[in-house]
Amino acid sequence: MSDSTTAVLPTEEHTLVTAATRADRAAFAQLYRAHVEAIYGYLYRRTGDVALAEDLTAATFEAAWRDIGRFEWRGVPFRAWLYRLAGTRLAMHRRRARLIQWLPLGLLRGDEAVDRLGAHPAADEHVEAADDFASLRRALARLSATDQEVLGLLFLAELPRDEVAAALGCSRDALYTRTHRALKRLRAAWNEETHG
Repeated sequence: MSDSTTAVLPTEEHTLVTAATRADRAAFAQLYRAHVEAIYGYLYRRTGDVALAEDLTAATFEAAWRDIGRFEWRGVPFRAWLYRLAGTRLAMHRRRARLIQWLPLGLLRGDEAVDRLGAHPAADEHVEAADDFASLRRALARLSATDQEVLGLLFLAELPRDEVAAALGCSRDALYTRTHRALKRLRAAWNEETHG
């Protein structure tokens, strides 16, 4: 990260946060400059990856700008809220990475046996090539949170279908439909990523 950190006094920070909650971009920019290095450092220490830490830092501040209107002072520094947002972004990244690692290739190829709710491919049929990981990561990121949740519960958490249906508040038939649609959207996104 190349931005220099700017110290902000607690009273000044309170004023800046209050202004930022009213969509004051200049106030938010000052908060960004004051905290970006600390958030980046936290994420870099957690990941050990410069590019990933930069991406997660950007995602953290995007979320902060989007959600700052709902921020409330609760006796803790503004930075603590940013750390919580950063931790959430990191957790989401790790869940997505685990899901990518365990998604069977048959799901992407559209194998009929894998499409059926009870079927699982052989363990050696999982994504292994680095290029496949990268393109699948991008494809999965394009899916809605709902689609990611369905696929995550089925193929990462490996919950029984009845439990997944209960967790999602739907019937087994509805789960089949949601899974089929999520896989269809994932295949389409993956094909776009791998074949342009």
